[in-house]
Amino acid sequence: MLDEATGFFIPILLYTALVWTAISFYQWQIHRSRQSLNQARSQIVHDQLLRYELELARNIQQRLYPPSPPPLGHIQIAARLEPARETSGDFYDFVPMPDGRWAIVVADVTGKSIPAALMMVMARALLRSHVANYSSPASILCATNEMLCRDGLPRQYVTVFLGILDPATSTLVFATAGHPFPFLRRGDQIHEIGQPSLPLGAKLGMAYAEITLTLQPGDQVFLLTDGFFETRNAERELFGFDRLLTLLAQTDPLDPQRALDQIWAAVSAFRGTLEQNDDMTAVIMQRLAEPRVVTINERAHSVATTPDKASAIGRSPTVNVSATSSARA
Repeated sequence: MLDEATGFFIPILLYTALVWTAISFYQWQIHRSRQSLNQARSQIVHDQLLRYELELARNIQQRLYPPSPPPLGHIQIAARLEPARETSGDFYDFVPMPDGRWAIVVADVTGKSIPAALMMVMARALLRSHVANYSSPASILCATNEMLCRDGLPRQYVTVFLGILDPATSTLVFATAGHPFPFLRRGDQIHEIGQPSLPLGAKLGMAYAEITLTLQPGDQVFLLTDGFFETRNAERELFGFDRLLTLLAQTDPLDPQRALDQIWAAVSAFRGTLEQNDDMTAVIMQRLAEPRVVTINERAHSVATTPDKASAIGRSPTVNVSATSSARA
């Protein structure tokens, strides 16, 4: 009798244990699902907040960029900046000086995202404040470098082109701090002009060489960040220096804005469907060609000249620059 009762009780006990195990497992699954759901919700809220903050940072940063290049009469300027992410480490600036000259800045902060954006704001503020207190590019860079070395973020450097343009004399005095050298297009030739140097924030007590360039009618000066050189295509090829030099020679020699658009279109076509992996900034300055007044006698002579007697003489341009090195002026 006892054996029969035991034999009947054991299956019920096993069944009950299985049911409670199934219920416990189900409750555990529900608990895990709720945890996962709460984590997902928290992540969504965090991502939305991060996107909002990045968008806010982007909007604030964009307000720091000049709305448009300054009108300088016979000198025309085109500028464009395209960040790789929500915020940029690149920036450009045009700062008026009391004597009628203009400080022109193109800069690139190492790194990306928020740290680079913060460093960009700091570098821009320092450069602007020192433009008001110093009169030469070398002295402005020296003062800014001292401040960034002491108060900047560790391992965050800034490459800078800083030129002071005098529209009255068409003279550009500039210095670079670890930045790609500017390119001068004069006639059918392109020259790279600059002196090697370290970025701002890399070393205390740096001296920077100044170069003086007198712009001639038709001259174009290209100021670029390294995002152009370092663009890669689907085959992982770099756009590189040689392609860039060839591209600059093929751009519009008379219209800086059109030349800027052509540079962007060519680099974007080379990159293809790949995402842009670095900020790109370009400023093009051009001294417009002076219109030539044709007299009545010259016009009559031009009509009388037959095509087979006409000739054109091309002369290779000569770039006249002077360079000095200064720690502080």
